[in-house]
Amino acid sequence: LNGSSVPESTHHSNLERMINAALGIPTGSRKALPPSIRSAIAVAERIASVAYEKALTTGQDHKAGYREAKAGVLRYAETVTPTLPRLEDAA
Repeated sequence: LNGSSVPESTHHSNLERMINAALGIPTGSRKALPPSIRSAIAVAERIASVAYEKALTTGQDHKAGYREAKAGVLRYAETVTPTLPRLEDAA
């Protein structure tokens, strides 16, 4: 990513952890999640992707992209999390 010496896989892992935290998803549980939560993850990933793309196409660095991605994902999570099944109910 723009201006980063860190491998892209590390950025991806950081992004996935941030999305998990925002949506209240325990580490390592994604394969067992119900469709509604998987859909919420997909939307959060797209929100983050758009934020990164916008930052990088406007000459900002990866850190600005992450900040924008996190802000957008947190706003989305605030709205969607109350509508999702509780994970203990979803298992």
